[in-house]
Amino acid sequence: RRDRKIRRDARKLATMSVEARHDVRLALKTLRYLADYFAPLFGTDAKAKAYARAAAGLQDVLGVANDSVMTLEVLP
Repeated sequence: RRDRKIRRDARKLATMSVEARHDVRLALKTLRYLADYFAPLFGTDAKAKAYARAAAGLQDVLGVANDSVMTLEVLP
Protein backbone atom coordinates (compact mmCIF):
# COMPACT_ATOMS: atom_id res chain seq x y z
CA ARG A 1 0.00 0.00 0.00
CA ARG A 2 2.75 2.44 0.93
CA ASP A 3 4.58 1.69 -2.30
CA ARG A 4 1.45 2.31 -4.40
CA LYS A 5 0.79 5.61 -2.64
CA ILE A 6 4.35 6.82 -3.15
CA ARG A 7 4.28 5.79 -6.83
CA ARG A 8 0.99 7.65 -7.27
CA ASP A 9 2.37 10.73 -5.53
CA ALA A 10 5.63 10.58 -7.50
CA ARG A 11 3.70 11.20 -10.71
CA LYS A 12 2.60 14.55 -9.29
CA LEU A 13 5.91 15.75 -7.82
CA ALA A 14 6.30 18.61 -10.31
CA THR A 15 3.02 20.18 -9.23
CA MET A 16 3.25 19.50 -5.49
CA SER A 17 3.99 22.06 -2.83
CA VAL A 18 7.31 21.94 -1.05
CA GLU A 19 5.60 20.55 2.04
CA ALA A 20 3.87 17.80 0.07
CA ARG A 21 7.16 16.78 -1.60
CA HIS A 22 8.77 16.66 1.83
CA ASP A 23 5.97 14.39 3.05
CA VAL A 24 6.60 12.07 0.10
CA ARG A 25 10.30 12.04 0.99
CA LEU A 26 9.53 11.09 4.59
CA ALA A 27 7.14 8.34 3.48
CA LEU A 28 9.82 7.04 1.12
CA LYS A 29 12.35 7.03 3.94
CA THR A 30 10.01 4.93 6.07
CA LEU A 31 9.38 2.53 3.20
CA ARG A 32 13.11 2.17 2.56
CA TYR A 33 13.75 1.34 6.21
CA LEU A 34 10.94 -1.21 6.15
CA ALA A 35 12.41 -2.83 3.04
CA ASP A 36 15.83 -3.07 4.71
CA TYR A 37 14.33 -4.49 7.90
CA PHE A 38 12.15 -7.15 6.28
CA ALA A 39 14.56 -8.16 3.49
CA PRO A 40 15.95 -11.19 5.37
CA LEU A 41 12.46 -12.68 5.61
CA PHE A 42 12.41 -13.24 1.87
CA GLY A 43 15.44 -15.54 1.70
CA THR A 44 17.31 -13.93 -1.15
CA ASP A 45 17.16 -10.26 -0.42
CA ALA A 46 18.65 -9.02 -3.71
CA LYS A 47 15.34 -7.54 -4.85
CA ALA A 48 14.76 -5.88 -1.49
CA LYS A 49 18.26 -4.39 -1.57
CA ALA A 50 17.70 -3.10 -5.10
CA TYR A 51 14.38 -1.61 -4.03
CA ALA A 52 16.01 0.07 -1.03
CA ARG A 53 18.79 1.47 -3.25
CA ALA A 54 16.26 2.88 -5.69
CA ALA A 55 14.25 4.37 -2.83
CA ALA A 56 17.42 5.93 -1.39
CA GLY A 57 18.22 7.45 -4.79
CA LEU A 58 14.79 9.01 -5.09
CA GLN A 59 15.00 10.18 -1.51
CA ASP A 60 18.32 11.91 -2.32
CA VAL A 61 16.81 13.62 -5.37
CA LEU A 62 13.89 14.89 -3.31
CA GLY A 63 16.33 16.12 -0.67
CA VAL A 64 18.33 18.09 -3.23
CA ALA A 65 15.12 19.59 -4.62
CA ASN A 66 14.02 20.60 -1.12
CA ASP A 67 17.44 22.09 -0.36
CA SER A 68 17.26 24.13 -3.57
CA VAL A 69 13.87 25.56 -2.69
CA MET A 70 14.95 26.35 0.86
CA THR A 71 18.11 28.07 -0.43
CA LEU A 72 16.08 30.26 -2.76
CA GLU A 73 13.80 31.25 0.14
CA VAL A 74 16.76 32.24 2.32
CA LEU A 75 18.64 34.26 -0.30
CA PRO A 76 17.66 37.93 -0.58
